Amino acid sequence: GTGGAVTSLFAEVVGQQMAVSLLTRALEQGAAHAYLFSGPSGAGKSGAALAFAAGLACPEGGCGVCNTCRRVLAGLHPDVEIIAPEGNFLRKEQITEINLQAVYRPYEARAKVYIFLEADSFNAEAANAFLKTLEEPPGHVHFILVTDHPERLLPTIASRCQPVAFSLVPVLAMAADLSARFGLAEAEAVLLARAAGGDLTYARELATSEGARRERMQLLDLARDIPAA
Repeated sequence: GTGGAVTSLFAEVVGQQMAVSLLTRALEQGAAHAYLFSGPSGAGKSGAALAFAAGLACPEGGCGVCNTCRRVLAGLHPDVEIIAPEGNFLRKEQITEINLQAVYRPYEARAKVYIFLEADSFNAEAANAFLKTLEEPPGHVHFILVTDHPERLLPTIASRCQPVAFSLVPVLAMAADLSARFGLAEAEAVLLARAAGGDLTYARELATSEGARRERMQLLDLARDIPAA
């Protein structure tokens, strides 16, 4: 089957076996209309959302390498839209716009996918408008809601979404990613992963940015003085 291909689709998602196996199964067996990706900041939810959207859009069900997959992963596909708050809120106008577009067939992909970042920031009107959308979604549309704070979502919205839980990234999985990605020595990668406290985005920043380099040297000096638990 597409097992190997789908694995490459989620290659950027580190240390989230539960989430990835659930999403892989959804791509193989048929996906629900709406998903709620929740978990701590930096766990890789947004990257996983793009990868899942690529799988939903891909004519092969998520090969990870075709033109469709590559464009979705780069954020450049017309059938996959990323919606972020305008100012502090996701607003009703944004939902109205989606409702107008959603009824049309996808331009070219198998499905249309809308990814909501910071999905807990719907204001009341937007939340009610979106609830109506979720109650009768067009068949070719999928919604992925991404949030660090699922408890702030309307329960009626959350209950209509398949939950996909993300957790803090385990230190060793994160260290392996940093070593492979940036060529760090294993010991340094482990120290950085520990310092990042399960936040992969932060760990990658620490590993790459100039400003973070000084911070990193201090962290490494500190970490060497702390006995390993």
